[in-house]
Amino acid sequence: MGNLYATQPIGREITIDLARHLIHGHSIGDPQILTILNNTVIHVIPVIDTAFEQIWGDYPKELTTGWKKPTLYTCNNITADFKQVGDQIIGGVRVNGGLKSVATAFKHMLMEEKFDLVLNIEGGSGGIIYPKTGAKFELYGVYAEAYLKSAKGGVQCERNLKGTDDEITSAFYREYNVPVLTAKVSCCDYPFVGDIPYIWRQSLAPLMTVLTFTTTGVQGFVQDEKMAPMRNATVKVNGLDRTFDVTKTSAHFKIMLPPGQYTFEVSCHYYTTTTLGVTVVQGQLSFVRVILTKSTTINVETDTELTKPLVVDGAVTSGIRGYVKDNLNHPIPAALVTVVEQNVTVLSDDNGKYGVPVPPGTYTLEVSASGYHKEIKYMSVDDVSVNPQIVIFTLVKNTSVWGMPRLVFVIFMGFVCFMGLGLGLLCYLGCRKRSEYGLLSQNAFYEDFRDFDESKEKELFSRPLPEKPVTRPYFDDDDFSDADVSSDDEDDIVLLQSKQ
Repeated sequence: MGNLYATQPIGREITIDLARHLIHGHSIGDPQILTILNNTVIHVIPVIDTAFEQIWGDYPKELTTGWKKPTLYTCNNITADFKQVGDQIIGGVRVNGGLKSVATAFKHMLMEEKFDLVLNIEGGSGGIIYPKTGAKFELYGVYAEAYLKSAKGGVQCERNLKGTDDEITSAFYREYNVPVLTAKVSCCDYPFVGDIPYIWRQSLAPLMTVLTFTTTGVQGFVQDEKMAPMRNATVKVNGLDRTFDVTKTSAHFKIMLPPGQYTFEVSCHYYTTTTLGVTVVQGQLSFVRVILTKSTTINVETDTELTKPLVVDGAVTSGIRGYVKDNLNHPIPAALVTVVEQNVTVLSDDNGKYGVPVPPGTYTLEVSASGYHKEIKYMSVDDVSVNPQIVIFTLVKNTSVWGMPRLVFVIFMGFVCFMGLGLGLLCYLGCRKRSEYGLLSQNAFYEDFRDFDESKEKELFSRPLPEKPVTRPYFDDDDFSDADVSSDDEDDIVLLQSKQ
């Protein structure tokens, strides 16, 4: 990556040139570059601090020969009157506007991506800066020596300008568990444009040396006895202070290491820690497959740690020690052990062991863990001079669902599903039966009235035809006799005629 500081544009230029070099080498089939790209995922981030346009100074544009070493480095006068992104790493400094969001995004990227190695390119001085871990084996110090050897001692400068230093590098490693190697490729933080080609050619070999570190080391998988991936396993190399996690998909791990003999410890909760030796050869990734077996049961009688007195601030004190385990005698890590009277809660470690200092007295202990029923015990703590009280908790799996036993829950849910299917079937049949009523057929709604065919219609409520056809009208004057006509009707007719 480049431009952790806006005043370091040389990092941006060299980072882009390095990316172009890798792309071109891949296109022509360069063996070294193909090996690197086949074994490594490289993230190229040319610019971190985007505030380059806000800096001020003198920016001469004169061009020099470029391909030859300058007789004298002439640095542009470039300064910044604001706090840059690199200043955010050590904390306590706030920036305004867009730089604040850039710094926050950069920190999130470090936490989420979990890079194995970050190569930061800067100017302003010579050499390389790496994290000093204080471990027995300084892995990144070995990488720094290889870089300087390839650079033939590195750039020799009379001054050191502001940039990534040991304090910032330590903050990267301490807070984000990310090792950062900062290559100082130029005495100027902002050299002349014409000097950049020479700086690039001078920096290419040592930068490629750093990238080849990714092709040497150890990789493998962690599995159980049934060849299932152990996604929560961790891998530790003896002599290093860093623990490596496996991937959450296939439990794969890859660790960059220089050639040599190494001892690995692979561990996971409820499984026995496995130790193995591996030989690392230059330019190769040694492959190992680690099989973990279920851990043995807890043996309280042989554990001498339980009888040791509790020590607080250098003074021996009374207290309680013990284990939290399940009914199969397997340890339960991260169980909550609470002393009710003291309002004190501690967590059991990876082996299910816990210890809590308390003064002499009578106490109530509550232990709870995810997926288990809570257990309560009452006990007394004697005088300080005696060994701690040992209390072993055996938790029972909580198989209830929604407060019901699992079998009752299964029966209840089966009944609910059956009733739901029955109601759904009744609703379907009812809706289908209602759709059959109507004087018109269903097809009539989709037909054109011009092509309407009456033969397709069904009259649901038609009267049956009589056996004999009707040959006379249903009403005729012959049906009425003269007696049926009243005199009142005749009077009405006469009156109407008289008025006319």
